[in-house]
Amino acid sequence: MEKSISQFANQAAAEAADLFLIERDGEYFNVTGADILSGAAIEGTAADVFALVGADDIAKSTLYYITDAYTWIRGVDVDKVSSDGLFLARNAAYQGVGDYSGITIANGFTVNTTSVQLGVWHAGLAPAAGDIAIYNNLNWLNLLGAVGTAPDGDAVNWEPVTNQINLGPNLDETLAEIKTFGYIFEVDPVKYDLVDNKVISRSDRRGNIVRFDTENSLQNPIDVFQWGNDNVYGNKVEANSIFTCHNNRQDIQYNTIRNCTITAAMATNDFNNNVLNNINGGTIYSLSAVDIVNQISEDSPPVVIAAFGANQNDFALPEGQNFEMGSAGVARNLTGMTGGRNGRRISIHNTSGINLVVTHDDVGSVAANRFNVDNTGAASLTLTDGQSADFIYSTTNSRWNLVTLYW
Repeated sequence: MEKSISQFANQAAAEAADLFLIERDGEYFNVTGADILSGAAIEGTAADVFALVGADDIAKSTLYYITDAYTWIRGVDVDKVSSDGLFLARNAAYQGVGDYSGITIANGFTVNTTSVQLGVWHAGLAPAAGDIAIYNNLNWLNLLGAVGTAPDGDAVNWEPVTNQINLGPNLDETLAEIKTFGYIFEVDPVKYDLVDNKVISRSDRRGNIVRFDTENSLQNPIDVFQWGNDNVYGNKVEANSIFTCHNNRQDIQYNTIRNCTITAAMATNDFNNNVLNNINGGTIYSLSAVDIVNQISEDSPPVVIAAFGANQNDFALPEGQNFEMGSAGVARNLTGMTGGRNGRRISIHNTSGINLVVTHDDVGSVAANRFNVDNTGAASLTLTDGQSADFIYSTTNSRWNLVTLYW
């Protein structure tokens, strides 16, 4: 009867000068420790490797594969491993090139031989039973030919195709298994925290880099980024930010996201070349069916609003930070604006040559859209030609609050 002997602890403690007797097919070979330590990675869980660190039993320059993090790291000293590592990424098939042949889910459904990769799930899909859609960065198998609701809550119509492959010692077999399940294999550079068993920074060949602030973030932004999509490139998510874009069907390119939280919905959105900064922290916005192109930035160019030919109630403020607006003919009143969200800060510049009157708590607009320009009374703020004013929206009083007036 064959016995399986765990080699993890032995290999971890091996030294280059050691000599091992290896049996293969009834023949025996002498192998040096140097040969072993320069070969395949030593496998173990994060807890296993952490225990080796505590026991000063890490082999320098040896590769360790963290089986419950899909990550390779290297020994630096007897009590230290590198934070730089490589992550075995199993990306959903956003380009539709996954191989789904032979997939069988536990309930007996299988993928059609003519199955279609439908891309990211949305309510307008018309799937056939056996087609594949992507949701929450996972491949989902359609069961009955109906779109149903979002797959993660619709077990009648959708079944997840797991990407948590049980990785064995034979990497070739592992890659074949990943391909069979329709996921695309990539190896991405990462920063890895062994203590917390967590990838805290990940980048990919598309120029994306997402960092996790372990001290402040409640959710790991790496988990909600759309990895593997060739139309998502050049983005940076950093400084305690979360960019939830994994269910977006549009191009997401060259965004820099700092100190903010963004939820990008699945509808038709374009996010191109934005710099999204909120130095005061908090939530920036949730995107639904709007195009946001070069609009949101700490240094964004002004958005020019046509001069008002009538008083404006509940004015539909577009996305942006700096706005040029004013009056036409005679002075006009601005009683309120939509688009308020907690912490949003804007500047209004009157460049029209005619006064623009920002009225205080004016009933012409709904309460949540009104201005607070004078806490002591019902005065209004008159912006003459060339004057500017900064406002910040607060959900504490549900008002656009005057911050600073400039001449």
